[in-house]
Amino acid sequence: VAGVMLTVDILARNTAASPTAVAIAPTQSSAAAPTIAPSTNPAQASTTAPSALPPADTNVPGSELIYEIKPGDTLGAIAQDNNVSIDDILRANPEIANPDSIVPGQKIRIPVSAGSVTAPPPQATPVAPLTTAAPTAVAPAPDLPRSILEGDLASSYPLALSGPRVTIHYQRGSFTDVNGPPMILNYAEQTLAYIEQTLGVQYVGPLDVYFAGSLFLAPDQALRGRAYSTQRKLFVLYDGSGTPAERRYMLAHEMTHVVAWNTLGAPSSVMLSEGLATYVGQVYLDQSGFIAYKDFCRALSVAGRLPSLTAIEKSGQDFLGHIRTLYNYNTAACFTGFLLERKNVSALGQLYPKSSYTNLYGAGLGQLQSDFERDLAASASQIKFDPNRLVQLYDEVRAGYDELFNNTNPDLAVYGVLDRARIAVVTGKFDEARSLLDQFNQMVK
Repeated sequence: VAGVMLTVDILARNTAASPTAVAIAPTQSSAAAPTIAPSTNPAQASTTAPSALPPADTNVPGSELIYEIKPGDTLGAIAQDNNVSIDDILRANPEIANPDSIVPGQKIRIPVSAGSVTAPPPQATPVAPLTTAAPTAVAPAPDLPRSILEGDLASSYPLALSGPRVTIHYQRGSFTDVNGPPMILNYAEQTLAYIEQTLGVQYVGPLDVYFAGSLFLAPDQALRGRAYSTQRKLFVLYDGSGTPAERRYMLAHEMTHVVAWNTLGAPSSVMLSEGLATYVGQVYLDQSGFIAYKDFCRALSVAGRLPSLTAIEKSGQDFLGHIRTLYNYNTAACFTGFLLERKNVSALGQLYPKSSYTNLYGAGLGQLQSDFERDLAASASQIKFDPNRLVQLYDEVRAGYDELFNNTNPDLAVYGVLDRARIAVVTGKFDEARSLLDQFNQMVK
């Protein structure tokens, strides 16, 4: 759980049933899942800017203008600024494989006047009060109340939109609301299909996804997501922090918990549960400039900071969210990959509810840990960055979050700087991370 603890699931915490006002019709079939990261087009997603587009007339109704993506841009914001819809932009740019992964320097066409050809999006159905009005796209509200994980979810997430298999819930004026609920619902549907294909399973039943437009209420404000697998619902922080790829990762991570629990069975250890969820979601980060999870583990090994698998196997206190215990999540994911290199996903599926390492892999966890550590050490020369600097900077980021979240109402400007520092570290931009951490330290003095 990215900022999540599956301890919640292992203890099978039973909160009130998910308050959805829309019936979901489960289906036994699903759209074909992409082999790597799902996208809204069959084309493979790319993290490099496409070649320059051919020239087009500008500022003439019915024609197009050319826009170059700038850092921090989203298709939702670009569409709003130009009085068009996201669908209008996607129609004009069929080469965009993943609307959530546009990159600075990329050039796109924007229809100057496309309102007459835009099909109306699905209507958002508020849970309470009952109305048929779709949410109005406005700038994300900076004063949204803190998001909750339990309690009156219908009031906290009053808008809902249902697809064939997934229902999303969100707040008016939130990042989800502004950036296109139909597109985000599509991400969720595709993510479910991708997880099913990756695990070789078929999920049947309702699935509710709550997109939190603000930090979670204390004491959970450091979390970036949480899954309630027995209740078939999950929460992800969707406040515009992080990157598009990380938001897709978090959705896949939390959804994997729900899918795995309800297809493979209750996990026999927190480490296996978190390792599988991190491994399945990691593809979004690996394709988007983040340090590859295996290189991250190699770096931890070289720096002497690789967690012991036998020590973190059973304790939920070792998985307190990606911000606070990232090393444990990534190590668990690397071990999952190591097991998959030895045997196929079917064997891992059998291991998941039983931890029967000896029967399935011919060795106990202690021996497998030794083999895993030797494998990392033998490939450490592949690292292209300074492992000690990675650890030093991330330790400072983690300490910064501890300091920031000691305040139950942290300064969001300071939070934004620290979030950018965190992303700089995990994408290997160490000099940028150092500068941002210095800025953060000045702000909190």
